[in-house]
Amino acid sequence: MVVVAALNAIDAVIVRLLSPDVHPFVIGFARALFGLLVVAAAATYQLLSPVSPVLVFGSMLAAFVLAMVISFKRKISPPLILTYAVLEGVFVGGISQYYEQM
Repeated sequence: MVVVAALNAIDAVIVRLLSPDVHPFVIGFARALFGLLVVAAAATYQLLSPVSPVLVFGSMLAAFVLAMVISFKRKISPPLILTYAVLEGVFVGGISQYYEQM
């Protein structure tokens, strides 16, 4: 319940700051990407008890390469952007688990 309240508060601040300049569709897409990142991070954190450094740093490198592809591509590709959010979530969850095990 506390997490939902915190996310709603953050969301309200973002919407209040961006609403005059940014289209509501873009704000909704950003919310979805952040939610996907959080879900992927939580799943990785919970499911990988002995964390694999290959998976963590592999997802980091794959996300970086994908970010470069998205940046230099002429057309916007939503599937690539969703894949990037999942890869970043895997990295965040994996690196969190890795630092907890240290």
